[in-house]
Amino acid sequence: MDYTLIVAAAGQGLRLREISQGISKPLALIAGRPILGWALATLESNPPDRAVVVATSESLPAAQELAALELPDTDIVGVVQPAPLGTLDALRSGLTAAVAEASGTNVAFLHGDNIPPSGLIDRGAAALKERGATFFSRRTRNPGSSAKLVRESGGRPIALTDAEPRAAEAEVEIVGGLFLYGPWIWERFGGDQPAREGETEINSFNDELLRAGIANVVSVKETWLHINTPFDFQEAESVLLAAR
Repeated sequence: MDYTLIVAAAGQGLRLREISQGISKPLALIAGRPILGWALATLESNPPDRAVVVATSESLPAAQELAALELPDTDIVGVVQPAPLGTLDALRSGLTAAVAEASGTNVAFLHGDNIPPSGLIDRGAAALKERGATFFSRRTRNPGSSAKLVRESGGRPIALTDAEPRAAEAEVEIVGGLFLYGPWIWERFGGDQPAREGETEINSFNDELLRAGIANVVSVKETWLHINTPFDFQEAESVLLAAR
């Protein structure tokens, strides 16, 4: 699939500050490698033609260099995201930076603190032909900041919500970390398109797409690591070390 990758790598990781030691969370080392390095390595089977790394001014040089190492055949562009903007602002910034070269391609939006299973781009590409966007869901007892998926009685996904699960130990289905959008996304956000009122976070935008029937959802059974807390970090490190 011909696609442009936009990476949200501006997260400061306040919950992980003792582990990250003040650097951007995606650049924190886990199992001997930056979190972002692990994330980008999952795209090896289907690397992007071009990638836009959106990060703070302090972390952008290192994040860009890391992306170039992990994606040697990909054209890399770096964009500064002033804090404290939301995840949807990162997508918008990336699209604006790449619109001249990449407009008309599919877009993958990856959060730099997520390490999804390898090969999801291939699976998502087939689903993207059916709708304007494709999301990936997984079941977990630790949803963190990811949106919870709402299904109707027949099982069809219809919305996203931030509502907490009924019990802490309850397993919920969530969507977050990696999203695919068709070429229409460039007209929606690229260039000089102004931000709509209240549009700052990706979850609210994706909820809008699901409710309108524009997006579909691919369920993922494999291990998906989202590193948001010290507990997540320790758990992910154990998984990554065991997989070596």
